[in-house]
Amino acid sequence: MQNWVANTILKRKTGVDDAKIVAMSIPMRMPPFVKDDFKVLLSASLSILAVVMFVPAVYRSAYRITQEKELKTKESMYMMGLRPVPYWLSWYVYYVIVMTVLTLLAWGMMLAIFKQINATILFLYLYFFALSLFGIVMAV
Repeated sequence: MQNWVANTILKRKTGVDDAKIVAMSIPMRMPPFVKDDFKVLLSASLSILAVVMFVPAVYRSAYRITQEKELKTKESMYMMGLRPVPYWLSWYVYYVIVMTVLTLLAWGMMLAIFKQINATILFLYLYFFALSLFGIVMAV
């Protein structure tokens, strides 16, 4: 339709009855397609690997908090004057330190494997995921 309108305008402006515009499509050069099976496998399994990677630290923290509840250590510290904010802040600082070390180790190993990934995005993905697991620990 656009070609017909363009040809009509061209014929009227030039006054030549044989004038016409020919529309052509030229294929765009594309690099050859290479199927990357590793990338497909990674997209399906990176989230599961991230969960499995941090399970021992989450389990250890949840176990230790539960053990403190069983031994009533927290209540005895409250009786001695400790407030709840410093108690839970100490657990959060402990958890952040452990998860930072684990994230740095995992990040270093993954950078050796994944050469074409943005290192900052990978680190932030792992680190924020690890810190978000603290909510699961708090639910115990």
